[in-house]
Amino acid sequence: MNQAVTDNKTLQVQELDLKAKLAVAEGALAWYEMRPGGTVEDAQQLKGELASQIAEIAAKRSALLQQMLSTSFGGE
Repeated sequence: MNQAVTDNKTLQVQELDLKAKLAVAEGALAWYEMRPGGTVEDAQQLKGELASQIAEIAAKRSALLQQMLSTSFGGE
């Protein structure tokens, strides 16, 4: 159970880090859109990659929390 708690905290930190990077990418996207000749595609690609990574981590955390709950309440 302690390992699951540690894993959850690690995933939570990774998720928060990626969310911060996504916010920066969204800011960069807005900046590129206002800038003549800016490469919006690069900013959009980064935003998409970060959003995908956040979704993966959220899925891992959800599965881990389900495992922790089932273990806590006499499951598995």
